[in-house]
Amino acid sequence: MDDYFWSRVFLPYILLNWIIFDRFIATFSITGNVGYIMYLSEATGYLGSVAIMLFKNFFSTQFDWLQYFMNLSLIGGSIGLLLCISLYRLLSYKVAIHSLRKT
Repeated sequence: MDDYFWSRVFLPYILLNWIIFDRFIATFSITGNVGYIMYLSEATGYLGSVAIMLFKNFFSTQFDWLQYFMNLSLIGGSIGLLLCISLYRLLSYKVAIHSLRKT
């Protein structure tokens, strides 16, 4: 790994979350910025990482970690896709209602 590896990994993650959360705040006319929502998402991610490490160290004797992470990726990706589709439909509905109110 070179010196710039983490900047290439972390920068798109931060930018994507910032854009999604910023648009979420703007769509629902919430007063504030993305700082607190970014903190919550980061804290949740770190809590999940710690929970996995604690489970691995204290409760697992023989565990197929490759299969676990493959299943976790499939489940997490599926949930993320469903959430994105649901959010798109919700925001499309909100935009349609807002444009009807203007006319």
